[in-house]
Amino acid sequence: MNDFSKPFISIILPAIRQDRWDDLYDSVLLACGKYTFELIFCGPLPLTEKLQAIPNVKYAKDLGSPTRASNIACSLAEGLLITWIADDCLMIEDSIDKNIDLLLSMGDDIKNVVIQKYYEAGNITKDEYLVINNSRNFSPYFSNSWVGFNNPIMYRKYYELLGGLDAYFDACPTAHNDLAVRAQAQGAIVKISQFPFLNCGWMEGGTGDHKAIYLSQEQVDEPKFRQRYHNPQWIYSDLNIPIDNWKLSQSIWNVRFKNGVPKTYQSILDENELASL
Repeated sequence: MNDFSKPFISIILPAIRQDRWDDLYDSVLLACGKYTFELIFCGPLPLTEKLQAIPNVKYAKDLGSPTRASNIACSLAEGLLITWIADDCLMIEDSIDKNIDLLLSMGDDIKNVVIQKYYEAGNITKDEYLVINNSRNFSPYFSNSWVGFNNPIMYRKYYELLGGLDAYFDACPTAHNDLAVRAQAQGAIVKISQFPFLNCGWMEGGTGDHKAIYLSQEQVDEPKFRQRYHNPQWIYSDLNIPIDNWKLSQSIWNVRFKNGVPKTYQSILDENELASL
């Protein structure tokens, strides 16, 4: 289809790897040919010349955390559905089309969610890896059936009712788990798809431009996540948050940016510096 009319699905992208964006967009075209889409970038670097000329690409400049960038991008979204990707990946042909078809086959309840598998370092995610409590054992109050929302396709209205990602967390992996808990604790109907979504890159631990995410996730976000969900009241109360919660977060994420320049192109903080922020 790709007629660039009002999008059926909005694809959110907190973005720093500008050199990969053109190829990523081309892969989305192959993944989503049946349904209209928009690709919404949010980050510190401008769109490439190619992307500036494409009508279904949107952009917002921001130097905040990836979670904050995701919610800012969502504020520009117009699609019936929403999903998100990273700019270290390429989409698999027809993958978005197949997973949208799967979601629509579940009926019209806006609480329906499809979780998409992906390839990382050549290996596909296993069902058990998707379970939030599988290896980390975050909380005794989590159901063993609850899975993370790393790569969901869901109704944008439902995402907004939940309040989107909580910018209390900086790194998307923890914020995705938090969203998943809030959704499934309130009755989200989740199906794991067998149609792989994308191929991801792999950076071990705190290496490369992944270091900022690794440090924030391990040292800051996961301890906060554990503390929050060791309180059973968080599980069984109204967990919806304001959709504009990102406005309470730092406008410049010091773990990655300094004076408006991404530290990914200079140096990322040493591990012992993170505690002083």
